[in-house]
Amino acid sequence: MIGRSGGMTLQRLVLDFRSDDLVVRCLYCSEASTDAGTKARRREVRELTRTGLLEALEAAPGEAKGAA
Repeated sequence: MIGRSGGMTLQRLVLDFRSDDLVVRCLYCSEASTDAGTKARRREVRELTRTGLLEALEAAPGEAKGAA
């Protein structure tokens, strides 16, 4: 488990580095009352993803920490 916020648990972040893009996919479980397509759910997922990325950078060795 990576992170938890408001009834949601972030389970996995996948970073896909493409030629000019970075695609971030997140896998989460939700006990929240918001529907998947709502602005509230997108905000919750965005915050979980941000927190997960920050935790991953803090755990990374060496120069990756200074990249944020």
